[in-house]
Formats: sequence, structure tokens, C-alpha cells
Amino acid sequence: MHTHSTHTTRTQIPLQIRMCHDMFMLSGVVEAFGLNTNTLCNFLTTVASHHHDTCHYHNFNHVVHVLHGVWMVGGMSESVMVSSLPR
Repeated sequence: MHTHSTHTTRTQIPLQIRMCHDMFMLSGVVEAFGLNTNTLCNFLTTVASHHHDTCHYHNFNHVVHVLHGVWMVGGMSESVMVSSLPR
């Protein structure tokens, strides 16, 4: 029986930060708000460093899953557009 682990290993964090970065880039948020990609990466790294493995569910792995889910739903829905967000 295979069990799915919600633990985030230290080797996964750089990949997960890159995945989050790519979702923000592909969604148009970075361009729409004129975000600096280095600042975005620093922010994501800080968020990752504050989510610890001691909490087996609400950790950075969970953050990435939630962001991905929102990104997928937003990408499939014409009602969710970056251009409609208040600046």
C-alpha cells in the first residue's frame, strides 16, 4: 500500500519555490503588477523558511498544492483574470 507523505524535504524546497515562481509568471501576475522576479523569489524563499516540517499538514508543500489548485482553477475560468484585479 502506497501512502502519500505531506512532508517537505529540504531537497524539494528549491523545486517548489521554482514551481511557485513559474505559476506566478505564467498567470501574468508578475507582469501585471510589475513585480521584480528576484523579489518574488526572495519572498517565496522567506515563506518556505517559515513553514516547518513539525506541522505535518500546513507546511510549504501544502502551500504549493493550494497555489497550484488556485492557479489551475483560475486558468480554467474566464471570470478570474489578472487584468480585473485592483491595483
